Parts: sequence; C-alpha cells; structure tokens
Amino acid sequence: MIEDVIIRCMGISETDKNLIRRGSALTRDAGFAAAPSAIAAAGERAFWRFVEFFTAQIRNKNTRRAYGRAVRDFFDWCEAHGIARLEDVNSVVVAGYIEDLGGRLSKPSVKQHLAA
Repeated sequence: MIEDVIIRCMGISETDKNLIRRGSALTRDAGFAAAPSAIAAAGERAFWRFVEFFTAQIRNKNTRRAYGRAVRDFFDWCEAHGIARLEDVNSVVVAGYIEDLGGRLSKPSVKQHLAA
C-alpha cells in the first residue's frame, strides 16, 4: 500500500506512521484505493495536500464519500481526455468538464462536483 512505501522511504516516526495510516484509511473511505495517478505523479507535496483535504478538511463520512466520488470522476474524465498531469489542469479544462457534466447531471449534482 502507498502508506507503507511512504513510511519506508521517509523514515517516519511511530506517531506519524499512525497519522499516515489513518489518512490513507480515510481516503480509502472516500473511495480511493490510492491517490489518482495525476496526484501521485505530481510529487509528495501534492499527495499530502490530497490526503489532508480528505482527512482534515472533510469530517463527515458521507460528504467525504460524495466528494471522493466527484474527484475520482474528474480525474477519470481528465485521463479519458488525455490530461494526465496535474500541471495540465487549468480553467479551460475545468470549464470543459463542467460543460460535460451539465449535459449529464442536474444542476445540484454539478454544483456538488464543483465543490469537491
């Protein structure tokens, strides 16, 4: 698992090991077996921001799951459209995604995806 790799590579303390495992459990709870490939490829800082968002910022389990699904859908959409690097995500890409969502989902569902 990703948390074991991080722990081995970084020589992390016992306290931090528990935080990493808890963070990984919460991101799994959000529907992720691992960070999306664009996040993982963007480096350690991007990975930690991703984990932090789904652990420290979203306390409600149902919200975490809904936002996790929305974020996963966005990154799946990006990959399907040839956008594999986080650096390539910009306002034009997001606008294209919103346009696509608007053709498939209700306005409240689109808003939820954007909130995530």
